[in-house]
Amino acid sequence: MIVHFARDGTSRVGNKTATPQPEIMLNGLSIAKDHAEVINKKGAVSIKPNPSAKEIMVNGVKIVSETKLSHNDRVSFGPNHLYVFHHPQDYAKKVNAGEKVDTPTFDTAQQEIAKQSGLMTAGGDGMSKDDLLLQEDLIQMLPMVSEANAMAEELHKGVKFEINLVSPQARGQKNGKTEVMVKMLAQDGSGNDWLWDRNKFINRKYIMQEMYANFVDGDENWDLPQEKDPFWEPADCEKLIGTCHVLLQSLAYNIDLQEKLVISDFKGQDQGHVDIAIVPCTKDYKPVGEDEFVEDPKELLGKPLFCIVKITAAQGLPQNIAKSFCRYKFYLDKDYVQTNEISGTINPEFNHEKQVTIKSVTEQFIEYLNNESLYIEVWGRQKAGKGQKEKTMVGKGGKQAAPAAPVGGVAVNGQAGGTALTPIPDTKSKEEAAKYRQEADSQKKRAEESDAKLSKINGYMRERKNKGHTAIKIEDVEALLAGKIPKGEPVQPTVVQVEGGSKACTIQ
Repeated sequence: MIVHFARDGTSRVGNKTATPQPEIMLNGLSIAKDHAEVINKKGAVSIKPNPSAKEIMVNGVKIVSETKLSHNDRVSFGPNHLYVFHHPQDYAKKVNAGEKVDTPTFDTAQQEIAKQSGLMTAGGDGMSKDDLLLQEDLIQMLPMVSEANAMAEELHKGVKFEINLVSPQARGQKNGKTEVMVKMLAQDGSGNDWLWDRNKFINRKYIMQEMYANFVDGDENWDLPQEKDPFWEPADCEKLIGTCHVLLQSLAYNIDLQEKLVISDFKGQDQGHVDIAIVPCTKDYKPVGEDEFVEDPKELLGKPLFCIVKITAAQGLPQNIAKSFCRYKFYLDKDYVQTNEISGTINPEFNHEKQVTIKSVTEQFIEYLNNESLYIEVWGRQKAGKGQKEKTMVGKGGKQAAPAAPVGGVAVNGQAGGTALTPIPDTKSKEEAAKYRQEADSQKKRAEESDAKLSKINGYMRERKNKGHTAIKIEDVEALLAGKIPKGEPVQPTVVQVEGGSKACTIQ
Protein backbone atom coordinates (compact mmCIF):
# COMPACT_ATOMS: atom_id res chain seq x y z
CA MET A 1 0.00 0.00 0.00
CA ILE A 2 1.25 3.46 -0.89
CA VAL A 3 -0.14 6.41 1.07
CA HIS A 4 -0.09 10.06 0.05
CA PHE A 5 -0.80 12.70 2.69
CA ALA A 6 -3.03 15.69 2.02
CA ARG A 7 -0.93 18.32 3.80
CA ASP A 8 -2.16 21.81 4.66
CA GLY A 9 -2.35 23.97 1.59
CA THR A 10 -2.21 22.65 -1.98
CA SER A 11 -0.60 19.39 -3.11
CA ARG A 12 -0.11 18.98 -6.86
CA VAL A 13 -0.80 15.65 -8.63
CA GLY A 14 1.10 14.86 -11.83
CA ASN A 15 3.70 12.70 -13.56
CA LYS A 16 7.49 12.81 -13.34
CA THR A 17 7.86 15.22 -16.26
CA ALA A 18 6.31 18.05 -14.24
CA THR A 19 8.52 20.91 -13.11
CA PRO A 20 8.81 21.36 -10.18
CA GLN A 21 8.18 17.77 -9.12
CA PRO A 22 4.59 17.30 -7.86
CA GLU A 23 3.94 16.41 -4.23
CA ILE A 24 1.86 13.41 -5.37
CA MET A 25 3.60 11.73 -8.30
CA LEU A 26 1.73 9.18 -10.41
CA ASN A 27 2.97 7.41 -13.52
CA GLY A 28 1.29 5.44 -16.26
CA LEU A 29 -1.58 5.72 -18.67
CA SER A 30 -3.57 8.97 -18.88
CA ILE A 31 -1.66 10.77 -16.10
CA ALA A 32 -0.98 14.35 -17.19
CA LYS A 33 2.03 16.45 -16.21
CA ASP A 34 -0.26 18.70 -14.16
CA HIS A 35 -3.19 16.43 -13.42
CA ALA A 36 -4.94 17.84 -10.34
CA GLU A 37 -4.64 19.66 -7.04
CA VAL A 38 -5.55 18.35 -3.58
CA ILE A 39 -6.49 21.32 -1.40
CA ASN A 40 -6.54 21.14 2.42
CA LYS A 41 -8.01 24.16 4.17
CA LYS A 42 -7.96 23.58 7.94
CA GLY A 43 -9.08 19.96 7.60
CA ALA A 44 -11.58 20.53 4.78
CA VAL A 45 -10.13 18.62 1.83
CA SER A 46 -11.15 18.94 -1.81
CA ILE A 47 -9.75 17.89 -5.18
CA LYS A 48 -9.61 20.12 -8.25
CA PRO A 49 -8.93 18.68 -11.74
CA ASN A 50 -6.66 20.64 -14.07
CA PRO A 51 -7.71 21.23 -17.70
CA SER A 52 -5.07 18.74 -18.89
CA ALA A 53 -6.54 15.92 -16.77
CA LYS A 54 -8.36 13.44 -19.00
CA GLU A 55 -10.48 11.97 -16.25
CA ILE A 56 -10.85 12.07 -12.49
CA MET A 57 -13.71 10.24 -10.82
CA VAL A 58 -15.03 10.54 -7.27
CA ASN A 59 -17.32 7.73 -6.14
CA GLY A 60 -17.76 6.59 -9.74
CA VAL A 61 -18.73 10.03 -11.09
CA LYS A 62 -16.50 12.14 -13.34
CA ILE A 63 -15.71 15.56 -11.84
CA VAL A 64 -14.99 18.73 -13.81
CA SER A 65 -14.63 21.21 -10.95
CA GLU A 66 -13.38 21.36 -7.37
CA THR A 67 -15.09 18.67 -5.29
CA LYS A 68 -15.11 18.22 -1.52
CA LEU A 69 -13.90 14.87 -0.19
CA SER A 70 -15.33 12.89 2.74
CA HIS A 71 -14.01 9.86 4.59
CA ASN A 72 -13.90 6.71 2.42
CA ASP A 73 -14.53 8.58 -0.84
CA ARG A 74 -13.12 6.68 -3.84
CA VAL A 75 -10.89 8.80 -6.07
CA SER A 76 -9.52 7.49 -9.38
CA PHE A 77 -6.90 8.96 -11.69
CA GLY A 78 -6.77 7.38 -15.15
CA PRO A 79 -7.24 3.63 -15.58
CA ASN A 80 -4.52 2.47 -13.18
CA HIS A 81 -4.92 4.45 -9.97
CA LEU A 82 -7.71 4.13 -7.44
CA TYR A 83 -7.42 5.71 -3.99
CA VAL A 84 -9.58 5.74 -0.89
CA PHE A 85 -9.57 9.04 0.99
CA HIS A 86 -9.07 8.65 4.76
CA HIS A 87 -10.11 11.53 7.03
CA PRO A 88 -9.47 10.68 10.72
CA GLN A 89 -11.69 13.43 12.18
CA ASP A 90 -14.55 12.65 9.79
CA TYR A 91 -14.19 8.94 10.57
CA ALA A 92 -14.30 9.61 14.33
CA LYS A 93 -17.46 11.70 13.96
CA LYS A 94 -19.22 8.91 12.08
CA VAL A 95 -18.20 6.27 14.62
CA ASN A 96 -19.27 8.43 17.57
CA ALA A 97 -22.60 9.01 15.83
CA GLY A 98 -23.11 5.25 15.61
CA GLU A 99 -22.79 5.11 11.84
CA LYS A 100 -21.50 1.92 10.22
CA VAL A 101 -18.31 2.67 8.29
CA ASP A 102 -17.50 0.07 5.62
CA THR A 103 -14.08 -0.13 4.00
CA PRO A 104 -14.31 0.08 0.20
CA THR A 105 -12.78 -2.68 -1.93
CA PHE A 106 -11.83 -2.88 -5.59
CA ASP A 107 -14.96 -4.88 -6.39
CA THR A 108 -17.32 -2.47 -4.62
CA ALA A 109 -15.63 0.47 -6.40
CA GLN A 110 -16.20 -1.20 -9.79
CA GLN A 111 -19.82 -1.98 -8.88
CA GLU A 112 -20.27 1.68 -8.01
CA ILE A 113 -18.94 2.77 -11.40
CA ALA A 114 -21.23 0.31 -13.18
CA LYS A 115 -24.27 1.50 -11.20
CA GLN A 116 -23.50 5.16 -11.88
CA SER A 117 -23.27 4.37 -15.58
CA GLY A 118 -26.58 2.49 -15.65
CA LEU A 119 -24.97 -0.87 -16.39
CA MET A 120 -25.89 -2.44 -13.07
CA THR A 121 -28.88 -2.22 -10.75
CA ALA A 122 -28.68 -1.96 -6.99
CA GLY A 123 -28.68 -5.75 -6.77
CA GLY A 124 -29.33 -7.54 -3.51
CA ASP A 125 -30.40 -10.95 -2.30
CA GLY A 126 -32.93 -11.25 -5.13
CA MET A 127 -30.28 -11.39 -7.85
CA SER A 128 -30.32 -14.53 -9.97
CA LYS A 129 -27.28 -16.67 -10.68
CA ASP A 130 -27.05 -15.21 -14.18
CA ASP A 131 -27.21 -11.66 -12.75
CA LEU A 132 -24.37 -12.43 -10.35
CA LEU A 133 -22.24 -13.88 -13.16
CA LEU A 134 -22.98 -10.82 -15.30
CA GLN A 135 -21.92 -8.58 -12.43
CA GLU A 136 -18.64 -10.46 -12.04
CA ASP A 137 -17.92 -10.10 -15.76
CA LEU A 138 -18.63 -6.36 -15.60
CA ILE A 139 -16.32 -5.88 -12.63
CA GLN A 140 -13.55 -7.67 -14.51
CA MET A 141 -14.10 -5.94 -17.85
CA LEU A 142 -14.58 -2.30 -16.80
CA PRO A 143 -10.94 -1.58 -15.90
CA MET A 144 -9.66 -3.60 -18.85
CA VAL A 145 -11.72 -1.60 -21.34
CA SER A 146 -10.59 1.65 -19.73
CA GLU A 147 -6.95 0.60 -19.99
CA ALA A 148 -7.40 -0.38 -23.65
CA ASN A 149 -8.86 3.07 -24.35
CA ALA A 150 -5.93 4.79 -22.66
CA MET A 151 -3.40 2.75 -24.67
CA ALA A 152 -5.25 3.37 -27.94
CA GLU A 153 -5.21 7.10 -27.27
CA GLU A 154 -1.52 7.31 -26.39
CA LEU A 155 -0.55 5.15 -29.36
CA HIS A 156 -2.80 7.21 -31.70
CA LYS A 157 -4.63 4.15 -32.95
CA GLY A 158 -7.81 6.00 -33.86
CA VAL A 159 -10.22 3.61 -32.14
CA LYS A 160 -12.29 3.61 -28.98
CA PHE A 161 -13.71 0.74 -26.94
CA GLU A 162 -17.00 0.51 -25.09
CA ILE A 163 -18.76 -2.16 -23.07
CA ASN A 164 -22.08 -3.46 -24.36
CA LEU A 165 -24.54 -5.82 -22.71
CA VAL A 166 -26.07 -8.05 -25.36
CA SER A 167 -29.26 -10.00 -24.62
CA PRO A 168 -29.88 -13.48 -26.06
CA GLN A 169 -32.78 -12.13 -28.15
CA ALA A 170 -30.41 -9.63 -29.79
CA ARG A 171 -28.16 -12.58 -30.68
CA GLY A 172 -31.10 -14.42 -32.32
CA GLN A 173 -31.70 -16.77 -29.40
CA LYS A 174 -34.93 -17.24 -27.47
CA ASN A 175 -33.24 -18.21 -24.21
CA GLY A 176 -29.84 -17.67 -22.66
CA LYS A 177 -28.09 -15.07 -20.57
CA THR A 178 -27.01 -11.52 -21.26
CA GLU A 179 -23.34 -11.37 -22.23
CA VAL A 180 -20.72 -8.68 -21.74
CA MET A 181 -19.19 -7.79 -25.11
CA VAL A 182 -16.81 -5.06 -26.24
CA LYS A 183 -17.35 -2.85 -29.25
CA MET A 184 -14.38 -1.25 -31.03
CA LEU A 185 -15.38 1.97 -32.83
CA ALA A 186 -13.32 3.62 -35.56
CA GLN A 187 -12.75 7.33 -34.90
CA ASP A 188 -12.16 8.25 -38.55
CA GLY A 189 -15.74 9.30 -39.22
CA SER A 190 -16.60 6.14 -41.16
CA GLY A 191 -19.04 4.89 -38.52
CA ASN A 192 -17.43 1.45 -38.63
CA ASP A 193 -17.46 -0.73 -35.52
CA TRP A 194 -16.72 -4.31 -34.54
CA LEU A 195 -18.28 -6.30 -31.71
CA TRP A 196 -15.96 -8.69 -29.85
CA ASP A 197 -16.86 -11.32 -27.34
CA ARG A 198 -15.19 -11.28 -23.95
CA ASN A 199 -12.48 -13.81 -24.77
CA LYS A 200 -11.45 -12.11 -28.00
CA PHE A 201 -11.10 -8.76 -26.26
CA ILE A 202 -9.01 -10.19 -23.41
CA ASN A 203 -6.66 -11.89 -25.87
CA ARG A 204 -6.29 -8.66 -27.82
CA LYS A 205 -5.62 -6.67 -24.64
CA TYR A 206 -2.58 -8.79 -23.75
CA ILE A 207 -1.09 -7.94 -27.15
CA MET A 208 -1.96 -4.26 -26.60
CA GLN A 209 -0.07 -4.27 -23.30
CA GLU A 210 3.01 -5.81 -24.90
CA MET A 211 2.87 -3.26 -27.73
CA TYR A 212 2.55 -0.38 -25.29
CA ALA A 213 5.45 -1.64 -23.15
CA ASN A 214 7.67 -1.79 -26.25
CA PHE A 215 6.59 1.76 -27.14
CA VAL A 216 7.46 3.04 -23.67
CA ASP A 217 10.85 1.27 -23.79
CA GLY A 218 11.70 3.12 -27.01
CA ASP A 219 11.63 0.12 -29.31
CA GLU A 220 11.53 1.51 -32.86
CA ASN A 221 9.66 -1.61 -33.98
CA TRP A 222 6.97 -1.35 -31.32
CA ASP A 223 4.19 -1.07 -33.92
CA LEU A 224 2.97 -4.29 -35.52
CA PRO A 225 1.96 -5.07 -39.11
CA GLN A 226 -1.71 -4.34 -39.74
CA GLU A 227 -2.78 -7.99 -39.77
CA LYS A 228 -1.21 -8.47 -36.30
CA ASP A 229 -2.23 -5.14 -34.81
CA PRO A 230 -4.61 -5.73 -31.86
CA PHE A 231 -6.24 -2.34 -32.55
CA TRP A 232 -7.14 -3.24 -36.14
CA GLU A 233 -9.95 -5.23 -37.73
CA PRO A 234 -10.74 -5.46 -41.46
CA ALA A 235 -13.77 -3.40 -42.47
CA ASP A 236 -15.18 -6.11 -44.73
CA CYS A 237 -15.50 -8.82 -42.10
CA GLU A 238 -19.05 -9.97 -41.45
CA LYS A 239 -20.99 -7.83 -38.99
CA LEU A 240 -24.43 -8.48 -37.52
CA ILE A 241 -26.48 -5.39 -38.37
CA GLY A 242 -29.56 -6.54 -36.48
CA THR A 243 -32.38 -9.05 -36.24
CA CYS A 244 -36.13 -9.19 -36.69
CA HIS A 245 -38.64 -11.70 -35.37
CA VAL A 246 -41.37 -13.14 -37.60
CA LEU A 247 -44.36 -14.60 -35.78
CA LEU A 248 -45.56 -17.76 -37.54
CA GLN A 249 -49.05 -18.11 -36.10
CA SER A 250 -50.78 -17.23 -39.37
CA LEU A 251 -49.17 -20.25 -41.04
CA ALA A 252 -50.88 -22.46 -38.44
CA TYR A 253 -54.19 -21.31 -39.98
CA ASN A 254 -52.96 -21.70 -43.57
CA ILE A 255 -52.96 -17.92 -44.03
CA ASP A 256 -50.18 -16.04 -45.80
CA LEU A 257 -48.08 -13.46 -43.97
CA GLN A 258 -46.56 -10.33 -45.50
CA GLU A 259 -44.66 -7.93 -43.27
CA LYS A 260 -42.26 -5.00 -43.38
CA LEU A 261 -40.32 -5.56 -40.17
CA VAL A 262 -37.94 -3.30 -38.28
CA ILE A 263 -34.33 -4.49 -38.07
CA SER A 264 -33.20 -3.90 -34.47
CA ASP A 265 -29.61 -4.04 -33.23
CA PHE A 266 -28.60 -5.30 -29.78
CA LYS A 267 -29.29 -1.84 -28.29
CA GLY A 268 -32.85 -1.94 -29.61
CA GLN A 269 -32.14 0.78 -32.16
CA ASP A 270 -33.69 0.64 -35.65
CA GLN A 271 -31.23 -0.23 -38.42
CA GLY A 272 -33.65 -0.35 -41.33
CA HIS A 273 -36.53 -2.52 -42.53
CA VAL A 274 -36.86 -5.86 -44.28
CA ASP A 275 -39.75 -7.19 -46.42
CA ILE A 276 -40.71 -10.75 -45.52
CA ALA A 277 -43.52 -13.07 -46.62
CA ILE A 278 -44.49 -16.62 -45.69
CA VAL A 279 -46.90 -18.13 -48.21
CA PRO A 280 -48.77 -21.44 -47.62
CA CYS A 281 -48.80 -23.49 -50.84
CA THR A 282 -50.09 -26.55 -52.59
CA LYS A 283 -47.75 -29.48 -53.14
CA ASP A 284 -46.51 -27.92 -56.38
CA TYR A 285 -45.76 -24.66 -54.50
CA LYS A 286 -48.63 -22.64 -55.88
CA PRO A 287 -50.25 -20.28 -53.32
CA VAL A 288 -53.34 -21.81 -51.73
CA GLY A 289 -56.70 -20.18 -52.32
CA GLU A 290 -58.12 -17.66 -49.90
CA ASP A 291 -60.82 -20.12 -48.89
CA GLU A 292 -58.42 -22.84 -47.81
CA PHE A 293 -57.60 -21.49 -44.36
CA VAL A 294 -58.42 -23.66 -41.34
CA GLU A 295 -60.42 -22.69 -38.27
CA ASP A 296 -58.29 -24.83 -35.95
CA PRO A 297 -54.56 -25.61 -36.48
CA LYS A 298 -55.25 -29.18 -35.36
CA GLU A 299 -56.97 -29.72 -38.71
CA LEU A 300 -53.44 -29.80 -40.19
CA LEU A 301 -52.31 -32.73 -38.01
CA GLY A 302 -51.01 -35.66 -40.00
CA LYS A 303 -51.20 -33.77 -43.29
CA PRO A 304 -48.31 -32.46 -45.38
CA LEU A 305 -47.66 -28.71 -45.31
CA PHE A 306 -45.95 -26.70 -48.00
CA CYS A 307 -44.92 -23.05 -47.86
CA ILE A 308 -42.44 -20.56 -49.27
CA VAL A 309 -40.32 -18.22 -47.13
CA LYS A 310 -39.65 -15.00 -49.03
CA ILE A 311 -37.17 -12.26 -48.14
CA THR A 312 -37.73 -9.71 -50.85
CA ALA A 313 -35.67 -6.69 -49.92
CA ALA A 314 -34.34 -4.42 -47.18
CA GLN A 315 -34.41 -0.65 -46.93
CA GLY A 316 -32.50 2.00 -45.01
CA LEU A 317 -29.50 -0.03 -43.83
CA PRO A 318 -26.67 1.98 -42.20
CA GLN A 319 -24.72 4.18 -44.62
CA ASN A 320 -21.40 2.46 -43.92
CA ILE A 321 -22.66 -0.94 -45.12
CA ALA A 322 -21.15 -1.99 -48.46
CA LYS A 323 -22.63 -5.50 -48.73
CA SER A 324 -25.49 -7.24 -46.98
CA PHE A 325 -27.30 -10.56 -46.72
CA CYS A 326 -29.85 -12.31 -44.49
CA ARG A 327 -29.85 -15.74 -42.92
CA TYR A 328 -32.24 -17.80 -40.79
CA LYS A 329 -33.14 -21.29 -39.56
CA PHE A 330 -36.68 -22.59 -40.02
CA TYR A 331 -38.07 -25.10 -37.51
CA LEU A 332 -35.55 -27.97 -37.17
CA ASP A 333 -32.95 -26.66 -39.62
CA LYS A 334 -29.41 -27.40 -38.44
CA ASP A 335 -27.73 -25.10 -40.94
CA TYR A 336 -28.54 -21.51 -41.81
CA VAL A 337 -30.41 -20.65 -44.98
CA GLN A 338 -28.76 -17.59 -46.53
CA THR A 339 -29.85 -15.08 -49.15
CA ASN A 340 -27.55 -13.79 -51.86
CA GLU A 341 -25.05 -11.15 -50.75
CA ILE A 342 -25.93 -7.82 -52.39
CA SER A 343 -23.34 -5.05 -52.74
CA GLY A 344 -23.32 -1.37 -53.60
CA THR A 345 -26.58 -0.32 -51.96
CA ILE A 346 -28.20 0.22 -48.56
CA ASN A 347 -31.55 -0.83 -50.11
CA PRO A 348 -30.68 -4.35 -51.30
CA GLU A 349 -33.13 -6.53 -53.24
CA PHE A 350 -32.54 -10.11 -52.13
CA ASN A 351 -35.44 -11.73 -54.02
CA HIS A 352 -34.95 -14.81 -51.86
CA GLU A 353 -37.38 -17.73 -51.87
CA LYS A 354 -37.06 -20.96 -49.90
CA GLN A 355 -39.49 -23.83 -50.42
CA VAL A 356 -40.35 -25.60 -47.16
CA THR A 357 -41.89 -29.06 -46.96
CA ILE A 358 -43.28 -30.60 -43.78
CA LYS A 359 -44.12 -34.21 -44.64
CA SER A 360 -46.55 -34.63 -41.75
CA VAL A 361 -47.67 -31.88 -39.39
CA THR A 362 -47.15 -32.80 -35.75
CA GLU A 363 -48.20 -31.30 -32.42
CA GLN A 364 -44.61 -30.11 -32.02
CA PHE A 365 -44.74 -28.22 -35.31
CA ILE A 366 -48.07 -26.58 -34.41
CA GLU A 367 -46.56 -25.58 -31.06
CA TYR A 368 -43.63 -24.06 -32.96
CA LEU A 369 -45.94 -22.05 -35.23
CA ASN A 370 -48.09 -20.80 -32.36
CA ASN A 371 -45.36 -19.89 -29.87
CA GLU A 372 -42.03 -19.42 -31.64
CA SER A 373 -40.60 -16.80 -33.97
CA LEU A 374 -38.51 -17.08 -37.10
CA TYR A 375 -35.36 -15.08 -36.35
CA ILE A 376 -34.04 -13.28 -39.41
CA GLU A 377 -30.45 -12.09 -39.00
CA VAL A 378 -29.31 -9.24 -41.23
CA TRP A 379 -25.55 -9.21 -41.80
CA GLY A 380 -23.28 -6.81 -43.62
CA ARG A 381 -19.75 -5.88 -44.56
CA GLN A 382 -18.63 -2.32 -43.88
CA LYS A 383 -17.05 0.12 -46.31
CA ALA A 384 -13.32 0.68 -45.94
CA GLY A 385 -12.66 3.55 -43.55
CA LYS A 386 -10.22 6.39 -43.90
CA GLY A 387 -7.61 4.40 -42.01
CA GLN A 388 -7.71 3.32 -38.42
CA LYS A 389 -3.99 3.43 -37.88
CA GLU A 390 -1.98 6.58 -37.41
CA LYS A 391 1.70 5.74 -37.08
CA THR A 392 3.34 7.32 -34.08
CA MET A 393 6.93 8.45 -34.41
CA VAL A 394 9.05 7.76 -31.35
CA GLY A 395 11.32 10.67 -30.54
CA LYS A 396 14.90 10.52 -29.41
CA GLY A 397 15.21 8.01 -26.64
CA GLY A 398 11.65 7.00 -27.52
CA LYS A 399 10.59 6.79 -23.88
CA GLN A 400 7.43 7.86 -22.18
CA ALA A 401 6.25 7.23 -18.66
CA ALA A 402 5.89 3.48 -18.19
CA PRO A 403 2.78 2.05 -16.59
CA ALA A 404 3.38 2.03 -12.86
CA ALA A 405 2.46 -0.58 -10.34
CA PRO A 406 -0.83 0.09 -8.55
CA VAL A 407 -0.55 2.82 -5.95
CA GLY A 408 -2.93 4.44 -3.53
CA GLY A 409 -4.64 4.09 -0.18
CA VAL A 410 -6.23 0.87 -1.44
CA ALA A 411 -3.86 -0.43 -4.12
CA VAL A 412 -6.12 -1.66 -6.89
CA ASN A 413 -5.83 -1.55 -10.66
CA GLY A 414 -8.22 0.24 -12.92
CA GLN A 415 -11.65 1.74 -13.18
CA ALA A 416 -14.02 2.79 -15.93
CA GLY A 417 -11.84 5.63 -17.22
CA GLY A 418 -13.24 7.06 -20.44
CA THR A 419 -15.30 4.03 -21.23
CA ALA A 420 -18.60 4.61 -22.99
CA LEU A 421 -21.16 2.35 -21.38
CA THR A 422 -24.35 1.03 -22.93
CA PRO A 423 -27.19 -0.20 -20.67
CA ILE A 424 -29.44 -3.10 -21.59
CA PRO A 425 -32.25 -1.77 -23.81
CA ASP A 426 -35.88 -2.65 -23.24
CA THR A 427 -36.07 -4.95 -26.25
CA LYS A 428 -38.71 -7.14 -24.63
CA SER A 429 -41.43 -4.47 -24.84
CA LYS A 430 -40.62 -3.83 -28.52
CA GLU A 431 -40.81 -7.55 -29.26
CA GLU A 432 -44.13 -7.85 -27.45
CA ALA A 433 -45.54 -4.87 -29.37
CA ALA A 434 -44.49 -6.48 -32.66
CA LYS A 435 -46.06 -9.76 -31.54
CA TYR A 436 -49.39 -8.13 -30.73
CA ARG A 437 -49.38 -6.26 -34.05
CA GLN A 438 -48.70 -9.44 -36.05
CA GLU A 439 -51.33 -11.34 -34.07
CA ALA A 440 -53.85 -8.58 -34.77
CA ASP A 441 -53.01 -8.72 -38.49
CA SER A 442 -53.44 -12.50 -38.46
CA GLN A 443 -56.82 -12.26 -36.71
CA LYS A 444 -57.91 -9.59 -39.19
CA LYS A 445 -57.00 -11.81 -42.16
CA ARG A 446 -58.83 -14.78 -40.65
CA ALA A 447 -61.93 -12.65 -40.08
CA GLU A 448 -61.80 -11.28 -43.62
CA GLU A 449 -61.46 -14.77 -45.11
CA SER A 450 -64.29 -16.07 -42.91
CA ASP A 451 -66.53 -13.23 -44.08
CA ALA A 452 -65.61 -13.95 -47.70
CA LYS A 453 -66.42 -17.66 -47.26
CA LEU A 454 -69.75 -16.87 -45.56
CA SER A 455 -70.62 -14.45 -48.38
CA LYS A 456 -69.99 -17.20 -50.96
CA ILE A 457 -72.17 -19.65 -49.04
CA ASN A 458 -75.01 -17.12 -48.80
CA GLY A 459 -74.74 -16.33 -52.50
CA TYR A 460 -74.81 -20.03 -53.40
CA MET A 461 -77.83 -20.67 -51.18
CA ARG A 462 -79.73 -17.75 -52.72
CA GLU A 463 -78.92 -19.08 -56.20
CA ARG A 464 -80.25 -22.57 -55.30
CA LYS A 465 -83.37 -21.11 -53.74
CA ASN A 466 -84.07 -18.99 -56.83
CA LYS A 467 -83.89 -22.18 -58.89
CA GLY A 468 -86.56 -23.71 -56.72
CA HIS A 469 -84.29 -26.16 -54.92
CA THR A 470 -85.54 -27.13 -51.47
CA ALA A 471 -82.77 -29.52 -50.39
CA ILE A 472 -78.99 -29.81 -50.56
CA LYS A 473 -76.68 -32.80 -50.44
CA ILE A 474 -74.34 -33.28 -47.47
CA GLU A 475 -71.31 -33.46 -49.79
CA ASP A 476 -72.36 -30.08 -51.20
CA VAL A 477 -72.39 -28.62 -47.66
CA GLU A 478 -68.91 -30.05 -47.05
CA ALA A 479 -67.66 -28.52 -50.29
CA LEU A 480 -69.04 -25.12 -49.31
CA LEU A 481 -67.34 -25.26 -45.89
CA ALA A 482 -64.09 -26.16 -47.66
CA GLY A 483 -64.42 -23.05 -49.80
CA LYS A 484 -65.47 -24.81 -52.99
CA ILE A 485 -68.58 -24.24 -55.11
CA PRO A 486 -70.46 -27.53 -55.77
CA LYS A 487 -72.41 -28.24 -58.97
CA GLY A 488 -75.69 -27.81 -57.15
CA GLU A 489 -77.76 -30.64 -58.60
CA PRO A 490 -81.39 -30.59 -57.38
CA VAL A 491 -82.34 -33.01 -54.58
CA GLN A 492 -85.83 -34.22 -53.75
CA PRO A 493 -86.50 -34.19 -50.02
CA THR A 494 -87.45 -37.52 -48.45
CA VAL A 495 -90.56 -37.56 -46.30
CA VAL A 496 -90.30 -39.89 -43.34
CA GLN A 497 -93.41 -41.15 -41.65
CA VAL A 498 -93.08 -41.39 -37.90
CA GLU A 499 -95.39 -42.51 -35.15
CA GLY A 500 -98.01 -39.95 -34.38
CA GLY A 501 -98.39 -38.93 -37.96
CA SER A 502 -95.76 -36.19 -37.95
CA LYS A 503 -93.55 -35.59 -40.97
CA ALA A 504 -89.88 -34.57 -41.09
CA CYS A 505 -87.57 -33.54 -43.91
CA THR A 506 -84.06 -34.91 -44.08
CA ILE A 507 -81.10 -33.71 -46.01
CA GLN A 508 -79.65 -36.51 -48.14
